[in-house]
Amino acid sequence: ATPAAPLATLTGCAVVNTVVGGYDCTTSATGYANFKFVAPPVTGSHTVTAICTNPLCVSPQSATVNIITCAAGQKLHPIKGCMLDCPTGTYPNVSDTACVAETAPGCSVGHIDPLPIDMTDACTAALEADQPQAYRDQPSVCGAITSAMQQEKACLTEKMASYNITMQSTAEVRSIAYQAHFRDIWDKMEDLVKRTEHDTAMQVACANRRAELAAEKGCDHEGACVTNGVSDCYTKTSTRRSHCFNATPASATGAAKHTQGVAMDIKASDVRTLRTILGGFVPPKTVPEFLRMPSSVNSTVCPAAPQLHWGGDWLTNPDKVHFYLP
Repeated sequence: ATPAAPLATLTGCAVVNTVVGGYDCTTSATGYANFKFVAPPVTGSHTVTAICTNPLCVSPQSATVNIITCAAGQKLHPIKGCMLDCPTGTYPNVSDTACVAETAPGCSVGHIDPLPIDMTDACTAALEADQPQAYRDQPSVCGAITSAMQQEKACLTEKMASYNITMQSTAEVRSIAYQAHFRDIWDKMEDLVKRTEHDTAMQVACANRRAELAAEKGCDHEGACVTNGVSDCYTKTSTRRSHCFNATPASATGAAKHTQGVAMDIKASDVRTLRTILGGFVPPKTVPEFLRMPSSVNSTVCPAAPQLHWGGDWLTNPDKVHFYLP
């Protein structure tokens, strides 16, 4: 049968005519097959399934490759997808709905990269609109954290409740595009502060850019939005997104736990209250010790050996609201 959509091809493997879209790829001594995936110039999803011909190999695997083609007036970002391709002297606004005039023409730090143009990434759209967690958890939006992480969350919720803390999760699954958005904001503020520190002329040229970055980041300085151990984040408004970064966001192309569904951030005040209570123990307890402690109730939700880790004890870039599975 002829497929309804154009098939991709593989170069470096022999065509198998008895199977539509089939190839015979010989693996080397390392177990890898060297081939190139060549996609047709149309948007679509391609599933590549590897099936062993050697009877000793019984572990078929599949992977999906999504192909994106952009319309006229758009350009393709390697992580965020199709975005507006604006004329010289203008740039896309953050929501990528219009090209706007450059607000800081003499600044050496660029504007914030826009989010995907059509926002077909429902998760990215929901995160930018600050939709409630229950909405984001829907399979058609961001999806929920993994089942193992859900169990760890339920356990932590129960244990904190035993100390009269009603735990509130503020961030769970995050799309790769939105993770890239976070890191872009952070990196550009770090860059801007360094470039303008001893350059008065650049400080003036970059004043508008700094205000744009600060409104998105949640504070007008480098590093975490914390001063003397206390959050100094702006209050969110319709014109000030204020993501309130407690630590350097992970790279979108790396092992960001939020994009894998194995992390959550909880309300900073909940963490502070917990640490105060733990500090009153004799001897005092740490958060990692608390995570390994059994529940004070006859728990039916906690795993036998809890595996949740805390980002607050990282030696570099500690993130006190971040809890994750390794």
